[in-house]
Amino acid sequence: MNGNVILPDERLIVLLNEWYEQSWENKRKEEIDRLLSSTKNELLLKYHALLSERQKVGRQNLDDSFERELAFYYHLYKGNMYFYQRHNREAEKHFQQAANHLSIVENEFARAEFYYKYASLYYFTYRIEQSLDMAKKALMIFEKDPRYVKRAAHCYIAIGLNFISLKKFTSAEDCLALAWATAVYEGDISLQGLICHDLGLLYKDKGDLATSIKWLIESMKYIEPDDQTYYLLAEAAYLLGQKGNAKNWTKTALKSAKA
Repeated sequence: MNGNVILPDERLIVLLNEWYEQSWENKRKEEIDRLLSSTKNELLLKYHALLSERQKVGRQNLDDSFERELAFYYHLYKGNMYFYQRHNREAEKHFQQAANHLSIVENEFARAEFYYKYASLYYFTYRIEQSLDMAKKALMIFEKDPRYVKRAAHCYIAIGLNFISLKKFTSAEDCLALAWATAVYEGDISLQGLICHDLGLLYKDKGDLATSIKWLIESMKYIEPDDQTYYLLAEAAYLLGQKGNAKNWTKTALKSAKA
């Protein structure tokens, strides 16, 4: 997968964070307006509205709760940007800053998004219990509203991955099955591919290597595989004694990682 592609919402986050940091007035306003017209991300729209209000009124006329809410969104998105760049320490610094302002945020779905993002960071830094706790908090909120059914599915995936790490394979499979039902109902191909990939990880850790390979290959029908997919395939093939396949998948993984 090409890690250099910048999605419109990601570009919008960069611009809004620059606006927060620099307090410029009309710089890049046209680009922001263009990106805003194509986004359906309610939290980004809220972030923009807060920035616009601060620009219109001026900092000296805003109360502390307004500034704290604005700071929450800034640190949430800044932390998420660092997380996707794999700068986990910087990401956590910003998530901790966002947590300091969480109590002032009335939008419960913004809080759920924070919990989900923090759960992801905890998972990738091997703090499984904390990740599980955050993912469950996010799920409790997202499940309340049918508009966030896909977000709830992502929470089930996060919970499932944590259960895999805890070797609770039946619970993990149940979570992935719930996410799969949503992915199929919503016709979300990329979500289906992600779940197939995670089932491959589940069965690899469970020791059912042939089934792991089956699910990993199945994931390729939905999404473009990345280097992790090929490494998992290579590992499973090697453990099954399929040295030729293991060698080929390792070579492909190295090519993917360099792309």
